[in-house]
Amino acid sequence: TLPATCLLTDSSPSQHMNGIMQNTTKQQENVDGSDSEGDSDNDEQRSKRARLAPGGGDEQYRKEKHKVVEQKRREKTKELLSDLQELLPNLDTSNSSALTMNTVLQCAIDFLLKSQSAAAGQMGGG
Repeated sequence: TLPATCLLTDSSPSQHMNGIMQNTTKQQENVDGSDSEGDSDNDEQRSKRARLAPGGGDEQYRKEKHKVVEQKRREKTKELLSDLQELLPNLDTSNSSALTMNTVLQCAIDFLLKSQSAAAGQMGGG
């Protein structure tokens, strides 16, 4: 069943997909390689820096670094989730504080499946 906040409408999915694609392109242009999203190379570089840091890999230093990296990761996730919320036409944002990550993702899946079936229907309908 759909969450109560997912409102599947008959609005044109292709119009919404165009907006999504434009926003995604803008986000890709703004990416600056400094994100800490779990690159194994970045992890290796961070661990090298931790070992070479004053104190020789002090546990407190590593914990603090980990805390900062996790905060950045959570902030980035929150920002991306907010962007996704804004792009979804089938999401009731009147009570956005009650929206969970799972709800937003489920609504995105529902919207994309509906868009996909609408596109297939247009191609088949000729």
